[in-house]
Amino acid sequence: MTVGEKIKMYREKKGYTLEELGNRVGVGKSTIRKWENGIIKNMRRDKIQILAEVLDCSPLEFIDVDEKVIEKYQKELDEYAIRQQEIEDAKGPSNIYYKDIETQEIAQKIFQNEELRLLFDAAKDASPEDLKTVHTMLTALKKKEG
Repeated sequence: MTVGEKIKMYREKKGYTLEELGNRVGVGKSTIRKWENGIIKNMRRDKIQILAEVLDCSPLEFIDVDEKVIEKYQKELDEYAIRQQEIEDAKGPSNIYYKDIETQEIAQKIFQNEELRLLFDAAKDASPEDLKTVHTMLTALKKKEG
């Protein structure tokens, strides 16, 4: 399958017209048509990246190389992504989640403490009513401190 055929396949799978895809990628519909028909073969890297994001696929789909090479490196990329996710998971809660740095640090300590990690685990299966109760209690404590 050519790069152009892949672009068309992904575009149609998403239900985009040439114009809709062009608007999302930041090019005209004629450019999309030229990509699909193989008239433009050398796409800019930034456009390949945006195209892949818009079409929910790997940028490798739009690089014209031997399929065996892609398979080899795709396996390595997949393994790398798994390792990176494991590293991120081991870090615990993300800094972005907590508005206050002190709260984030406390949450990190709780997460790293085997006995206290139970707080995170307990919350994932809690009912909405339980979470509302905990929220009410935390709000009351915060007002008391405030």
